Amino acid sequence: MRLLCLLMMFSVALAACSQSHTEDSAADGRQTSEQKIVVSVDEVLSRGSGGPVELLLIPSAPSSIEDVRGRVVGCSESMVMNWSVNGKVLVENSSSISAENYSRGDLLGFHVRCGSQRVKHEVRIENTPPVINQLGFAGETVVSGQELALVAQSFDDDGDEVEVTYRWFIDGEELLGNSTGVLPAEFVSAGREISVSATPSDGYGSGLEFSGDSFIVPNSPPRFVSSPLTNFTAAEYRYEVQVVDPDQDNLTYRLEEAPAGMTIDPVTGLIVWPIDNSITGEVLIRVVVEDTAGNYASQEFTLNLTLKES
Repeated sequence: MRLLCLLMMFSVALAACSQSHTEDSAADGRQTSEQKIVVSVDEVLSRGSGGPVELLLIPSAPSSIEDVRGRVVGCSESMVMNWSVNGKVLVENSSSISAENYSRGDLLGFHVRCGSQRVKHEVRIENTPPVINQLGFAGETVVSGQELALVAQSFDDDGDEVEVTYRWFIDGEELLGNSTGVLPAEFVSAGREISVSATPSDGYGSGLEFSGDSFIVPNSPPRFVSSPLTNFTAAEYRYEVQVVDPDQDNLTYRLEEAPAGMTIDPVTGLIVWPIDNSITGEVLIRVVVEDTAGNYASQEFTLNLTLKES
């Protein structure tokens, strides 16, 4: 009977020891789990962690056009926040600093005194990439058969010189080997679809690519390349009109204003006028040439006739 009681007491002791060990193990497991918890910066700020003081800059890599804001993590005491540029304190008792205080390459410092702790975070001001504001034609119109030049309006906040490289696309395919702002005349013909993009760079980095809308090269009007003879003594006036058409269209000539008896060949443009001696004074002549696309050009001039004494 006594032996049975001893065995029962021993079993109870073992059960108590086992239970105590299990609780300790569970406690250790909870402690291990808590050590693995990762909290965000906002969570640390909201609960006022009493750990080491950390400093954050927003943005973390500022450029010369960005204002910077500082955030302090882990300080539960009174704080003093100052800002320095290249080692010189410029802004005191402020959590932010404006971009007007620094330029590219300057060393920006965020200084915080939290109670007895002094913490500093420094960052180098980065380059601001250039931008293209507008992309336009150098000439007033796009003319078939003539080179096409572009002018890019760019801006760089750091005052750097901006270089622009171009990419041309003809009927949807990139034209390789030409990164300039000039498209040769051989690629500028009526009906072709042209688009272009431009990328600015300032020697430190490149800005965003600027892409313009595509356009169709229009059919261009003919152009006079000859000048009329206005001083003559012959009894017959002759003038062979010379015109070029960028699209090589067939041309038709006509007289829109002319004296009686003057004619023009509709195909060659030759003007002939047997002069009537009875006509004196100024005579107005207007020649019109039209291509098959309906584009036209005109040339106007005046002949001053005087009666020659015999």
